[in-house]
Amino acid sequence: MNSRQSWIALAGGLLSVLLSVAFVSSGLPKLMNEEVAAIEFAVWGFPHWLLYVVGGTELLGALAILHRRTLRWGVLLLACVICGGIATHLNFGEWEALQQSLAFAVILAAVAWWPRSPS
Repeated sequence: MNSRQSWIALAGGLLSVLLSVAFVSSGLPKLMNEEVAAIEFAVWGFPHWLLYVVGGTELLGALAILHRRTLRWGVLLLACVICGGIATHLNFGEWEALQQSLAFAVILAAVAWWPRSPS
């Protein structure tokens, strides 16, 4: 592998780590039943148990995108979460949160198709 390919692979790995950190920081408050997250889900009319499902899915996806063998499964899990977030924010007219979800969707797409080293 040449130097350029190494840098591209390293950048993809760094992007995966940053996205993973973002989803861990989003999923943990849900799993810990923090008040802000619980209130948001109640305002949206979602059942309380869904808070744990979404938080757990975010954590599983965040861990999965860090490993080459599980990357695609992690992308799939996080894509489901992002699609749900986009639909929710659209439905409730939460434009700033919608922008954040769309940004995460773009970054997730980049992580999914970023060139990886063959090792």
